[in-house]
Amino acid sequence: MSQQSTLTRRRFIKLGSGTAGALVLTSCVGEGMGGMMAEDSAEVAAIIEPTLQPLPTAAATVAPTTSATVAPDVFTPDVEITLRVTHTKIQLLEGERTTILRYMGELINGPADTLSLIPDSYLGPTIHLNRGQKVRIRMVNELPAPTIIHWHGQHVPEDMDGHPLYEVEAGETYVYEFEVLNRAGSYWYHPHAHRQTGGQTYYGLAGMLIIHDEEEAQFALPSGEADLPLVIQDRSVAPNNSLIYIDNAHDVMHGYHGNEVFVNGQPNYVHDVATQPYRLRMLNGSNSRVYKIAWDDGEPLTIIATDGGLLEAPVVRPFVLLSPAERLDAWVDFGRIP
Repeated sequence: MSQQSTLTRRRFIKLGSGTAGALVLTSCVGEGMGGMMAEDSAEVAAIIEPTLQPLPTAAATVAPTTSATVAPDVFTPDVEITLRVTHTKIQLLEGERTTILRYMGELINGPADTLSLIPDSYLGPTIHLNRGQKVRIRMVNELPAPTIIHWHGQHVPEDMDGHPLYEVEAGETYVYEFEVLNRAGSYWYHPHAHRQTGGQTYYGLAGMLIIHDEEEAQFALPSGEADLPLVIQDRSVAPNNSLIYIDNAHDVMHGYHGNEVFVNGQPNYVHDVATQPYRLRMLNGSNSRVYKIAWDDGEPLTIIATDGGLLEAPVVRPFVLLSPAERLDAWVDFGRIP
């Protein structure tokens, strides 16, 4: 199999399965991303049945025993967001529409650029936060199953970290309140429900979380449309365009591998670029696949950041490997390529 994701006009990144020697974007899962048993697959499939309707949010209640409910008046947020966890149908491929799970975001209070959408994607909104901001996020569970959100890589209190212990049932709301302590970097958010983390993430519940700070601002790195998230995931699609997840014992034992590679929630992803520098924020959001990433013309990759934020100096490599849940930021100047 060979797939490619194209960055036009100048160069493209290639995708493929993880065979040795291939210079390609390829996939694996981090802890908790793929540990579903076979009997759970039916439960996940039931979550996305087309006949299901979103639960009424009026019945939502705040989950107990959180710092938000103990002292709700002490915390004054700089940013306030509502994230609805729901299911819907989208036109993923030609033909029948595909039922997916999705985070739907609404900015209640804060800078206008806090939430941004990846066009034509099932992924949740990209959340932009600044170090030092106080954040309140209301997660409203409109799924007919428990869920909770984990802020992957963030330093937050235990009850704000999305442990399965704090998962909420259908129709309930969980209130997150925390101060952004992390340095600038590329992070992400995804479910962490007990025994349903892999399935819920696979069916669409994921989004980028980008932290900014003054340390990073001094370098005048590409921003706006030139700061491009690239979420890489593999998927298997049935003839009726429904998504297939863990349908055999091999997947259970070795982790799920899809037969198509999606970037930013799209197969055969193409993004037009201008003749200027870009920052490519790459996230491996797959369940079990490790990707080998390189430019198709043999030019080296310039890596400026990893999971922990900016490196002390750029690192140049002929290719990089990206395991599940890992992030890498690459810098490229498309204006230098004839």
